[in-house]
Amino acid sequence: LAGTEIHLFNLIKGLKDIGYNDLEVISMSGEGEIYEWVYKIDIPVLNLRMRCVWHPLFLLDFLKMTSYLRRKRPDIVHTYLDTANVFGVLAAKLAGVKTIITSRRDLGVFRSKLMETLMGFLSNRVYKVVCVCKAAAAECLRRERLNGYNITVIHNGIKFTEYQKVNTRMLLDHIVFCNVAVANRKEKGHEDLVRAFALVLESLPNARLKFIGGGHLLPGLKNLAGDLGISEKITFVGHSNDVPSQLKDATVFILPSHSEGISNALLEAMAMGIPVIATKVGGNTEVVIDSLSGFLVEPQNPEVLANAMLSIITNKKQLLKMGEEAQKRIGDLFTFERMIQKYHELYSEHIKIP
Repeated sequence: LAGTEIHLFNLIKGLKDIGYNDLEVISMSGEGEIYEWVYKIDIPVLNLRMRCVWHPLFLLDFLKMTSYLRRKRPDIVHTYLDTANVFGVLAAKLAGVKTIITSRRDLGVFRSKLMETLMGFLSNRVYKVVCVCKAAAAECLRRERLNGYNITVIHNGIKFTEYQKVNTRMLLDHIVFCNVAVANRKEKGHEDLVRAFALVLESLPNARLKFIGGGHLLPGLKNLAGDLGISEKITFVGHSNDVPSQLKDATVFILPSHSEGISNALLEAMAMGIPVIATKVGGNTEVVIDSLSGFLVEPQNPEVLANAMLSIITNKKQLLKMGEEAQKRIGDLFTFERMIQKYHELYSEHIKIP
C-alpha cells in the first residue's frame, strides 16, 4: 500500500478505537489490499468499481454513488485523493450531505490544470480542506485559488512507542544508508540517490546502500547501479511487511524526493533514532530541523546529496545527537495519538461520540 492508503487505514482504525462506531468506506476504484485490511476490522466497505471518467457508463456509476449517499444520509463525507476530491464531493453535494471534507496529501505538482480548477471550485464550497502539511496548504492556495478560510493542516502521525522501542544497532564503522519508498514514481528521487551513492563510494568504499520497497522502477534502478559499477554495494530488499527490522542496522536514512507531503517512512526512521537526510521540499522541512535532527538538501542534485551523506557521518558524536533529536521531534509532534485527536476535534464539531 502507498502512504495515503496506510494513513487512511490507520485513521479509520484509530477512530473506531475511540468510539466512532458508524464508519463506512466507499471505494470508487474497487477492491484492493486496503479493502482486505478494513474488512478485517469490521468496517463496511462499498466497492463501486467505477469506470474511467471518459467511459460512457461513468455517469451511471456516479449516479449510483450519489443515490447511495442520499439513502445513507451520512453526517460527514471525507474524501481522499483527486478523483474522490472531485466526484466524491460532487456526489455528496447532490445527495444533500451537509458536512463535506476533502484532503490534500501532496503538493499537486503533477495535477492537470483541469483537475486543479475542478478541485478548487468544489473545495471553496466544502466545510474543510485538510492538508497534510503547510507546504501542501500553500500549494492549494496558489494552484487551486482557494479562499483559504476553510484550510486546516493535520500532519501524519505514527505509533511512536512501537518504533521507539525497536532495538537499533547503528554500526558507525559499517556505514549503511537506507531508503524506504515504493519505486513507482520518478519524483521519489531514487536515481539521484544511486548516483549520489556512487560518488560517496569514492571516499567510503565499504559503505552500503539498502533500498526497501517494491515498484516497477526497480529494474531500471538495478540497471543504473550496474552501469555505475556499484551493484554489489546496493541491496534491493523489495517489499517488506516489517520495515523496522530492515532499518535496524541503518546509519542514516535518506529521503531524496523531488516532491513530498509528509513521508511516513521519514517519521518512522526518525522515531527509531536514525539521523536523516531529506530534500528541502514539501513537508520535509516541517519534520526535519536542518543540522539538528538531520540535514536538508536541495532536490535533484546528486553531488549535493553525496556531500551531505559524507558530512553527516564524519562526526560520530554529532551523528548520535542527531538521532536523539530526530526521535524527540517525532515524539513531540508527530504521534498517532496527536493525529487522531486532531481529526476527532475536526469531526466532533458535527457529530457526537459516546
